[in-house]
Amino acid sequence: MKKSYLLLMVLFLCFQAKAQETCDTAVDLATLTSPYDGDTSTSADDNLISCFNDGTANTNNSPDQYFYILVPAGSTLTIGQSANEYDSTVVVFYGDCTNPTEIRCFDDDDLQTVVWANDTGSDQTVYWVQDGYSFSSGAFTLEWSVVACTNATATYSVVSDCANGEQFLIDVDITSLGSATSVTVSDDQGNTQNVSATGLLTFGPYPNATPVIFTIANDQDGDCTQTSNTLTQATCPPDCAAATPIANCGDEISATLVEGEGAWNPLTCGFNTPGTELVYSFTPAETGEYSLEVTAASGGYIDYFWKEASGSCDQTGWTCIDDNNGPGTDLIGTLNAGVQYLFLLDGEGTSAKTATFKIKCPPTCYNGAATYNLVSDCPNGNEQFYVEVNITDMGTATSVTISDDQGSATQQTGATGVFTFGPYPNNTNVIFTIANDNDATCVFTSPVQNLIQCPPANDEAAGAVELTLDLGTSCGPNKITDISNASTSGSDSEVDPTCIDQYNPSNGNGDLWFYFVAPSSDVTLNTSDITGNIFSVSTALYSGTPGNLTEIGNCGNTATKSYTGLNVGETYYYRMWDYGNDGIGAWSLCGWYLDCTNAAVEYDVVSDCANGEQFYATVIVNDLGSAASLTISDDQGSASQSVSASGTYSFGPFANNTPVVFTIANDQNAACTLTSPIQNQVACPPSNDECDAAIQVFAGSAVNEIINDLTNVGATASPEATPTTCFGYSGGDVWYTLAVPPSGNVVIETANSSSGETGVDTVVTVYTGTCGNLTQIACDDDGADTGNYSKVTVTGQTPGDMLYLRIYEYNNDNAGGFGLTAYDESMLGVTGVDKSQFAAYPNPVKNILNLSYAQNITDVTVFNLLGQQVMSKKVNANIGQIDMSGISAGAYFVIVNTVDGAKTVKVIKQ
Repeated sequence: MKKSYLLLMVLFLCFQAKAQETCDTAVDLATLTSPYDGDTSTSADDNLISCFNDGTANTNNSPDQYFYILVPAGSTLTIGQSANEYDSTVVVFYGDCTNPTEIRCFDDDDLQTVVWANDTGSDQTVYWVQDGYSFSSGAFTLEWSVVACTNATATYSVVSDCANGEQFLIDVDITSLGSATSVTVSDDQGNTQNVSATGLLTFGPYPNATPVIFTIANDQDGDCTQTSNTLTQATCPPDCAAATPIANCGDEISATLVEGEGAWNPLTCGFNTPGTELVYSFTPAETGEYSLEVTAASGGYIDYFWKEASGSCDQTGWTCIDDNNGPGTDLIGTLNAGVQYLFLLDGEGTSAKTATFKIKCPPTCYNGAATYNLVSDCPNGNEQFYVEVNITDMGTATSVTISDDQGSATQQTGATGVFTFGPYPNNTNVIFTIANDNDATCVFTSPVQNLIQCPPANDEAAGAVELTLDLGTSCGPNKITDISNASTSGSDSEVDPTCIDQYNPSNGNGDLWFYFVAPSSDVTLNTSDITGNIFSVSTALYSGTPGNLTEIGNCGNTATKSYTGLNVGETYYYRMWDYGNDGIGAWSLCGWYLDCTNAAVEYDVVSDCANGEQFYATVIVNDLGSAASLTISDDQGSASQSVSASGTYSFGPFANNTPVVFTIANDQNAACTLTSPIQNQVACPPSNDECDAAIQVFAGSAVNEIINDLTNVGATASPEATPTTCFGYSGGDVWYTLAVPPSGNVVIETANSSSGETGVDTVVTVYTGTCGNLTQIACDDDGADTGNYSKVTVTGQTPGDMLYLRIYEYNNDNAGGFGLTAYDESMLGVTGVDKSQFAAYPNPVKNILNLSYAQNITDVTVFNLLGQQVMSKKVNANIGQIDMSGISAGAYFVIVNTVDGAKTVKVIKQ
């Protein structure tokens, strides 16, 4: 079943150079024969519209194909799928992809026929976009025709004629004759009317459930004939005065809802009920609570309603009982003796349905109510419990008898009150029965009552268990294991924890208490080894004494918590419970502290690329902590350094891509030893690591005409302002410049490199201005068609101005190669150069590159991939030669300036 999302999207068609997939490459149906068999499985996803039955739209991921056909003015197009093997969606419009006027947009039913009369006054190109729902694709058959006339238009209305019998009429409203001067309107029941003007025609009557189809034929042109959908009235609307009577409560009624559309849709059960209806009447003999019992059903859901018969006989005022598609019992409510009520059955679908039901008589008695309370005898040293049965309502009984299933003496009462049973040994399941002494049909039983075991001693703060903290930075021998929360209860004598959303003893479980005497002002507590039917343990720390505790620190289910500023020698209480108090399980608890203070240290990587592929790492000691001296060492075998004062201490050089880890040891107390994060420089920064060293890239006339192979390996952060509208900047950016093409517009995309390097999640930000004074004008993260690549469209710029491109990896957590292509499709080979008249050969070239063009070549400039000019030459002829023997092997951009404009050629020098 498809879900309908209320998300309106505009028609958006992507560029793709593959046949049948855009307006530019759509297939002309005039070159095909109807019917045409096609398949979208190997197509691309270019059209982003997917329609639903209610006419709304949403993006999809299905491949699509485009077709078009010319429809002359005054002609009619009939088009649609006659078969398909997948869940298709269709968009039909005239005009073109940049200025479409929608004709139809639909999902289900797939095999709809679209009939469109071209009354626009001019010839129109109509496009058919064969798309799919979600990711669907497959084979389809498309049929179409264009006729040189315009169909008449009409609307059809079914008009009930039930006042004259089980029958109906149909009004045919001719709203336009199309291109005809007269039309013949006929039904498939043998009736015909001829008209030469618009207006209302009435056909019928027809017996209920008769399917009627109309044909409207152009009397002057047989090609313009249209047919209606099937029209019918399944049954007459309900007549409350003729409702089927139900004589007595308890009488079993068999109901059949015939197939077809009904007249009412009450909606009070929360569902549409388009099916047919049945109405019954019932007058109760006594006042009481009645119920509806369905004993059998088939065909689907039926909604059941009731109301007093004194109300109107229409779809309003009904009270929902329930919707049922099988056996079940639902409460109707109180019905009064002698009052006539109506009961309505209405189908949720138009298929035929059956049901067998009855109105159940009121019960002869009503049960009372009771609550149950466990009372532990554990405080008296006994492994047993009592149960208090609290009778809160007697129901209709004047007396009740209370009994358990353990053989205890029964207790009888004529009034509400509390009655104690027991004692029972712990872990005994006890069930109570409360019987109405006046009517044996009214009996109810309790849930199971049981106390599994006595609560642990530390169920309350006063019984808290001592936790001894370990000296060090992790759990030690004083760890407490196998802490179980079975049989715990809430601590009513203590304040609730502040994270009250995690604490709810009414769910069945309580809390446990521990205490420790603070050996240091800073301690850490850790919860681990959670097992059983619990997923996390919540905790809170308190100062004070049981009954007068004050919460301190962080309340919640964090496994490891550090507390500072404690008073050495003071006792603190630690409260622990299962998050939500709804599970039974076990866990471990430990704590630790240091009897020294760690040094305050920072780390930095210092590039030494001026002297080679290497770097230094510095340790910045801001404070020695409690140490008189520290020993700093690395894991690369460098000489350790002993320090007794704050300062910066340098290690290295290290070869690039060497992970270095430092150890900072307190010479007076080994417990206060620090280990650094990894310090590393993967590679030396690229030459265009900063804005003022940006490398020039060049624009072509089409995507991927020129692919610039780029890398962010070794890139560092820039002093320029962080991008304002794209996110994920954490340094590691590289810089490029790009000249604005003559149109003032350019598209910039990242993709795989020409050698196939993949995986960099790029973000591209575009600026105008100069380094140190840049203005951001555009940016994009993942707008390209593939991977996590970017696509930015820049418009309205001054031709020839330099744009600055800042490219970085999202979150700076990956480095590698990638490609960049910039293009302006309006260049068509760049500013007017006729590609058919231009030649550059050989390519690859070893020595001489030959150039020729139909017009004068003024000059030639050669750039390397870093954007650096390596040579230039004046030509001033239509044939020229460039001697490239003196430059290194590699890829180069050769810009050839002609009287018609410039042409950029990527050349491989061998």
